[in-house]
Amino acid sequence: MKKLTLLIALVTALSAHAQQYCPEYDFETILVGGGASVMILGYLGPNLAVRIPPRIQGLPVTHIGEEAFADLHLTSVNLPDSIIYIGEEAFAGNHLTSFTIPRGVTRIARWAFAENLLTSITIPYGVIFIEEEAFLYNQLISIYIPGSVVYIGSGAFMENQLCSVTVPGHIDLWGDEFDPDVTVTSVLIH
Repeated sequence: MKKLTLLIALVTALSAHAQQYCPEYDFETILVGGGASVMILGYLGPNLAVRIPPRIQGLPVTHIGEEAFADLHLTSVNLPDSIIYIGEEAFAGNHLTSFTIPRGVTRIARWAFAENLLTSITIPYGVIFIEEEAFLYNQLISIYIPGSVVYIGSGAFMENQLCSVTVPGHIDLWGDEFDPDVTVTSVLIH
């Protein structure tokens, strides 16, 4: 009887501990925007599939800092719609195969998704800048760049498996954004 009581107490304690776990403790953060929101500086958790909460300590998560998730062997990352900025090398050097960028993001910084296994990427309308080598060394096959984009940096999509790219007609391409054998279709995109 004592063993059964001890087992029940142990299960109850473990259950209470599991209910108290909060995934926001998996992230190293700093306040930004005058203390109105949070930037993630690093990932401390054990999971290779990461879901970033929309709020940490009651504040919206709006920024992913430089190298915050770099070289962690992550297989998937789910970002909340509150994200507006993805920093340099933020997700570089992982095992990501697909990624959906949140609607609020306006800038994808240099090397943000470089050296992954991306075969698909969704870039939403609202992104304005795709900086240098942002998607370098992936496995993208085709890409659609929305009409909100005004700048694509040098080498942004180099070293991929791209066959075709659709870009807004108002973007001046310099010829070094994509591999030379990629068919680039420039169209009026709204």
